[in-house]
Amino acid sequence: MFSICIDDKGYYTEGTTENIVEVEEMPVVTNISELFAYKYDAELKIFVLDENKLKEIQVNSFDTIEPTTEERLSAIESAIDELASIIGGE
Repeated sequence: MFSICIDDKGYYTEGTTENIVEVEEMPVVTNISELFAYKYDAELKIFVLDENKLKEIQVNSFDTIEPTTEERLSAIESAIDELASIIGGE
C-alpha cells in the first residue's frame, strides 16, 4: 500500500498536502511527469489515467529525452566517486 498526495482535483502531486490517500498500486509510467496525468478514484482506490491531461503533459514536457543506460551508469559512477572522496577514499 502506498500513501500518495493528491491535489484538490484528485490528481497525483508531489510534496505534502492535506490530501493523502492510499493506493494498492502505483501506475507504471515511462516518464515521471506522466504521473501527474493520473486522477485518484476514491471508490476503487486506484489512479485512473486522464488521456487529455497526459497529452497536455507530453506536449509541454521538457523532460522527454530519456538518458541512455550508459549515461545512467556514468552518473552513478560519478556519484560513487564523489561519495568516496567525501569519506576519505580516492
